[in-house]
Amino acid sequence: MFHLTNMRTKFSTSALAAIMFFGWIMMPSAVEAYNSRSATVSGGYTQEWLNYGNLSGWPPRQTAATGGVSVTHVVEMTQGTLTPSVGDAIAFRYDPKQDWIYFYATGGRWDTPYGAWCGSTGDRPDRCGSQYEYIQSGDGGRGGYRDGYIWWGAIVPSVSISSSNPSVISCSGMRCTAVGSGTARLTANIGNTTTRIGSLVSIPVFCGNYLWLSEAPFRVTSCGNDRGKQYTMHSFLNGARDTNTMSLGSASVSWNITVSGIPAVSLSASPNPVDYASASTLSYTSSNATSCTASSLPADPQWNGSVTPNVTSTKSTSNLTQNTTYSLTCTGTGGTSAPASVTVNVNPQPQPPTVSLTASPDQIILSSGQSLPQNTTLTWSSTNATSCIASGGAWTGGKGTSGTESISVSSNPTTFTIQCSNAAGSANDSVTVSSGCYARSCQSSSCQQAFQSASSYTCTNSCSSNADCSTGGGFREVEP
Repeated sequence: MFHLTNMRTKFSTSALAAIMFFGWIMMPSAVEAYNSRSATVSGGYTQEWLNYGNLSGWPPRQTAATGGVSVTHVVEMTQGTLTPSVGDAIAFRYDPKQDWIYFYATGGRWDTPYGAWCGSTGDRPDRCGSQYEYIQSGDGGRGGYRDGYIWWGAIVPSVSISSSNPSVISCSGMRCTAVGSGTARLTANIGNTTTRIGSLVSIPVFCGNYLWLSEAPFRVTSCGNDRGKQYTMHSFLNGARDTNTMSLGSASVSWNITVSGIPAVSLSASPNPVDYASASTLSYTSSNATSCTASSLPADPQWNGSVTPNVTSTKSTSNLTQNTTYSLTCTGTGGTSAPASVTVNVNPQPQPPTVSLTASPDQIILSSGQSLPQNTTLTWSSTNATSCIASGGAWTGGKGTSGTESISVSSNPTTFTIQCSNAAGSANDSVTVSSGCYARSCQSSSCQQAFQSASSYTCTNSCSSNADCSTGGGFREVEP
């Protein structure tokens, strides 16, 4: 068992009975500091000795001392905070302070002495620098003990840091790195704490010599009633013979860490490119941000200033006449994002269109017996145009930017028009198709052929040669 604490604990006499032979105990509650955590592991002990001399009247086992020992472990954060950003390092150190091993023993002073950190289980605690506790018990009679001293030492345990969420914080040894945004619990895993007792006890039957019970078994020679005899002595720690080590168990302390990620930002535009004097739609998103700022070059009033953070949204640009670069930068507790940028390209400004229209034939010659409607072929072409519209007679509606089409002409004359347009303007062209026939008549004493506009054949020749015009002779109809 263990608990968190960062204060030294004094044992009272009322605690003694609770500790004897009952294993681990809970220490008082902890007081946490911002960057450090501590845990105390504790245990009660009883040390006894036993002789194998079979002397009459000797108890088989004698109690040398009872008491308790505890060790406080402190792990401190030496780099980083409880709210780091992605990329920050978090470092810890284990602090085995010398005066954080404390113990007491039966009959000892009220003040609790302090143990020492020893290099191995073979080190004698008194030689590691441990203070001692003076004990005095027994009647001094045969098989009893008069007084003695108790030391306690401990071995520095292994300590490592682990993360509950390695995708947020990764750890190795006593160092960690914030690798992603989120929360993680960092735990300092403190290995088993091994303690070692050192006890020097005076046993009167052996001429008052002080014996190191913690180094039993050993043989001693009596100088009392049994002078010259040797006895094998054994010591017991919590019932285990010839041992002087006691395990206090492992412990752990932890920190709850919240990692703030660097803001993530994205920005795109569609359509891209755009036609001259047309708009594009910006799509943007951000996360881990507390504020976002929009900018554009050249400046577009539609994308400038503050933008709501941590959203996915769209925004229309102005009608653009030149290439424009749009940017979005966001700031959060984890830092500032790299700008997300997109350049909206603008197609070249279109030139005004041109168009031409012809009819073949543009003069329909009617033969004898013919009349409208008759066909003509319209041909048109344009440059820089995006659309064309026709009008006139039977030729109406949208047309391609170039083409050829046969059209029936039903009236005389008929004018056909085509208008072609683009973003820069429009242009039009027209052609007039007429119909009629040719007839000969006297013109200034000569017989001449002339076109007569008509919707049907109505031509009559009044001469056939110049002679007809000079003699005033008869007339006859002549085909043109």
